[in-house]
Amino acid sequence: GTLVTENGKAALDFDGVDDDLSLSSEILTDTHYVSMVAANTTKGRILGDTTFGYFLESGATNNRFYINFNLYNLGTRIFQTQELVTWSRVTTSSEFFQDGTSINSATVVADDYKFKVIASSSNSVHSDGLIQELIIFNSDQSTNRTGIEGNINTYFDIV
Repeated sequence: GTLVTENGKAALDFDGVDDDLSLSSEILTDTHYVSMVAANTTKGRILGDTTFGYFLESGATNNRFYINFNLYNLGTRIFQTQELVTWSRVTTSSEFFQDGTSINSATVVADDYKFKVIASSSNSVHSDGLIQELIIFNSDQSTNRTGIEGNINTYFDIV
């Protein structure tokens, strides 16, 4: 094997052909805070549950997320280069940040989320790209967001 890196740091490399990564058990929470560093992700579901009632999806032209089967676009594709993405959800309030800047917020249905899938296939479209770090808190970390992102950026040197 070969060590895969992005910006000099180790990365998991999903090939878009047959690679998936699932957790052995679900992380169940209705409030969460997720920070992820990823790069060059062109297709596939990056983070989701077992039934895909919610997920963060990367596409060739844009990214989007599903919550309780409602679709929200995040605009242009955010994982074209190494990016830090943060997703905060507190009961019915959801917000996405890209490299420290809010890019989308929404009011969502209160429901438990079952984190189970890190990188997966959707209709046999397997994840394609790099994931370097994924941190999931099962509590509201909104007041700590800039500190958490600052610590991640100190290591990965993204922004």
